[in-house]
Amino acid sequence: MIVAQVKAGKSLQQIARDMHISVDVAQAALHKWSWVSRPAPATQN
Repeated sequence: MIVAQVKAGKSLQQIARDMHISVDVAQAALHKWSWVSRPAPATQN
């Protein structure tokens, strides 16, 4: 949900205020999503 709002142009401060969470929590969620959504590294055998 945070990612969609950032993509829509909202700032983390706006999102945090609207969701009643701290900016740190919003930033952590965005960071976790960006880490999880990375493509897996190619494996070499």
